[in-house]
Amino acid sequence: MAERNGRAKISLPRYTLWLLVFRLFVPVVTYSIYLLSGISVSLDGLLVTPLSVVLAVSIVGRRFARQTGRVATKAEARRFAVLALPRFLVVEFLVLLGAPLLFGRPDITQEYIYFLTGEYATFIWSLVGLFLLIAFLLNRWVVVFSAW
Repeated sequence: MAERNGRAKISLPRYTLWLLVFRLFVPVVTYSIYLLSGISVSLDGLLVTPLSVVLAVSIVGRRFARQTGRVATKAEARRFAVLALPRFLVVEFLVLLGAPLLFGRPDITQEYIYFLTGEYATFIWSLVGLFLLIAFLLNRWVVVFSAW
């Protein structure tokens, strides 16, 4: 556990790793089931992203509480939530743009790039802003509540 000025910090690298694992795990499993059985059990991306954030931040929040014997303070939770946002954004773009390449579907990646830059760009970037707000709030609250 990292310490700063004698105080423990919530692990951002561990959060990023868990976020990436959970963010990749659900779509890969659902797509694999679809390929093997032809049955679509996919979850909407709007559900997968917040679920991944909650699971990742719960793990690091509980670990922080277990190691320090206390829950994160409001200032620690807020600092963690702010510092976790760029990591969340990077993981999301890696998954959205990179995961289709793992399955040999570069055409899907090209569609994502079109949506980010084409005629729907304003709407899509508004959704990105909404996801950032949701991720900030989830990171801020769940890191404290996960320790209970």
